[in-house]
Amino acid sequence: MDLDPRLELEKELAKEEIAQILEKDRLDLLSNLFDDNLKLYSLALAVEELKKDNRLDKKQAKEIQSRILDSLVKENDFLHYTIIAEEAYREFDGNDNTNKTSILTKLKNVTKKYLKPISKIALVSLLIASTVYASGCLANDHGNTTTSSTISNNTTTTSTIEQKDTTPPNIIIDNITKYQNNGSVLVKARIKDFSGVNEAYLIYDSNTITLNKTNSYYQAGFSIANPEDASKIEFTIIANDPFNNTAKKNFEIDWNLRDAYSYFVNKNNFNKSLALQLFDNRPILQNIYASDKNLTKEILFIANNSNKDLQENIAFLALGYADSEQEAKLYFDILYNTQTYQANKELIKALDYYVDAILKQNLPEHDYSILKLFINASNKNPELVDSEPIIVKDNYGHRVIIDSYNKPRDTWMIVEFIKRNPYVASDDNLYLPVNMLIKEMAWNFFDNKFGPRYADKHHNNLSDEELDKIYQPDSKDIWYIIQKLWDYYYNGIGKRYQYVKWWDKQEFAKQYPTELERKLILIGLWDLPNQVADLNHTHTDIRGGWDYDVVWGLKAQKLFVDQLEQMYDILEQARTTSKGKWEYNWGWYAWILDRGYNGLPNMHEQFLGTEFGNIKLPPKINPDYTNWTWYENIFKYDGVDQFLTKNFADYERVKVAYGYVGYHAADYGGEMPSYYYGLTLAFKAYGIPTRINDTLINNGRSSYPAIYIYPVPYGQPNGEFMFPLPKEIRDLLKQKYGNGIVFTPEGGFGMYSLKDGLEKDGVERISSIFYRIWKNSNGIEGKLIVMWEK
Repeated sequence: MDLDPRLELEKELAKEEIAQILEKDRLDLLSNLFDDNLKLYSLALAVEELKKDNRLDKKQAKEIQSRILDSLVKENDFLHYTIIAEEAYREFDGNDNTNKTSILTKLKNVTKKYLKPISKIALVSLLIASTVYASGCLANDHGNTTTSSTISNNTTTTSTIEQKDTTPPNIIIDNITKYQNNGSVLVKARIKDFSGVNEAYLIYDSNTITLNKTNSYYQAGFSIANPEDASKIEFTIIANDPFNNTAKKNFEIDWNLRDAYSYFVNKNNFNKSLALQLFDNRPILQNIYASDKNLTKEILFIANNSNKDLQENIAFLALGYADSEQEAKLYFDILYNTQTYQANKELIKALDYYVDAILKQNLPEHDYSILKLFINASNKNPELVDSEPIIVKDNYGHRVIIDSYNKPRDTWMIVEFIKRNPYVASDDNLYLPVNMLIKEMAWNFFDNKFGPRYADKHHNNLSDEELDKIYQPDSKDIWYIIQKLWDYYYNGIGKRYQYVKWWDKQEFAKQYPTELERKLILIGLWDLPNQVADLNHTHTDIRGGWDYDVVWGLKAQKLFVDQLEQMYDILEQARTTSKGKWEYNWGWYAWILDRGYNGLPNMHEQFLGTEFGNIKLPPKINPDYTNWTWYENIFKYDGVDQFLTKNFADYERVKVAYGYVGYHAADYGGEMPSYYYGLTLAFKAYGIPTRINDTLINNGRSSYPAIYIYPVPYGQPNGEFMFPLPKEIRDLLKQKYGNGIVFTPEGGFGMYSLKDGLEKDGVERISSIFYRIWKNSNGIEGKLIVMWEK
């Protein structure tokens, strides 16, 4: 029995983690794997399999199971199933099966009482060795003929003239041979009579056919009526002797579906061996043939033009995904009309998702010309249709799985994106960016419990009916945002500064070498917040309250993408003028000094290379923009900030974005509102990836990208903003500071990355949080990824 795919994935990860824990001799780290029930089930499965494969001895297995049970059995009685499973293994490994019934009954009762549905899958998987499956035998092809010896008959006899010989002939069928290739049957019979046989003939489909005697047999052949259709073949044999005694027998044989299919295959000149393999191994094809000969012809045409190896044949693989004849028809219509005969496994799966989107989600089908672009691109590089989950792991037993919640919808939207931007299909540099653009934005629009839909409902008071009309995969508002965001970055290549070279595979890989880093970077690039301040509003210097002049929901995201270019121009003016440089640098260093003052002096010292108090800023009131003494004084010291300023040119844009918004925080309602309403817009204007979290605790307000610490000193936020650093810069920092700086899985860096200083300030843990709170969730599902723990 196959495991649920999610459970199978978790089980394999649990095996790796058990091995790492045993290698470190740190069984105390097991408790970090108990995040949820699914991980507990997968851990139990992993222990059983490792033990069975002799990769885990009984003592180790017993100790791991004991830790699970000792720590959690009071609250999770369902964990007894591991013990029951072991008992079942012992019982079923022997030859005595007398206890099977009692054990299975016990398992059934315990399952009903304790296990949730997914744990039942795990339990059944543990007992798979004891399960017996009945399987039927598929019919085998016997070349061009099939011989049948099972015949039903009904005999009637008459004697018209009373003679000395009054016994009619005896008719016995010796065998019947079916010739599927040409749709005919050869009947061979023995007919015996004391006086001899005067004549013998066969009647089929109102035709009379003479039975000719050959040696000791009488035989005749006839063509099947409608040989493409499976049916019962009924015929009659009549024989007379010289005394006019007549024997008449009715016979019935099967011209079954496989016989009819074989005739069909031969008639249309398809590869018979391949066609019969498809028929025998894909039951859905049997149903299709019985009801739709044209579709069958289409399937066999594609099979003939594809790889002749069954396991690589696109028709075989596609039929494996089709759940119904309707799905198969749409799938093969697409293959046939796009002349697709070869495909990688990712595309074959993606086309199944696309078919589901059309048939099960009622999304409109695209023209074959667009589908051909999509298919050719996906065959060229499957990054375009990558649907594998993103797995993020730390060294402390925590992991996060980021997956698509609606892969058919996402696949349809990728095709729709190509329809709107056909040039994308010819440039595989763009495949992964497009893939991540659609998946992330679709998640945010449709699956994120506290995404823009939540903001529209609770801040803009839209009804569910209104929301259902707006939040659709083919909604013009949705596509306005997607297209405008894409155009800002893609059309800005070479025209505007961009922090990440996401459009060039080679350069992107140099910046962020691992696929995990690149995918997380792209999530950050395409993620949008639920709220934004209106830059065009005329206002006084200080806004009243957090929500002053704030736009929410889908309108906010439309305004956000519309304001990107405006914010970019504001930042570039600040970067290139003396006044602007003074202001953004003042805002940047005021932020660091403030944190040093409020409980993090050692972090301040690591960041700026000097004790707190040695750096002074001029007053913000009546600033003297010609006074740069304070700034020059900062660069007398040697800290992380000075190192990045000298060695990483892109660091300047980070300081501009953060420092400008910080300096003008009053325009957003204060320091914290400036982070929520302004910081993300400024970062994204420069193309600085910012992974955003949406949570109920913020009333649906999207938080800024952050690294988190615990415990949090009084007066400090628990999270401080982050931005990714390319591997080359991370390596330089490691050369200079060793393990004194930590990074998020995508290379994210920020104030709370300065581990050495934070540890001296009393911090015990530095982490990143991934929030994937989907719409059917009952609560917060933030997943911790720990970069350092004391």
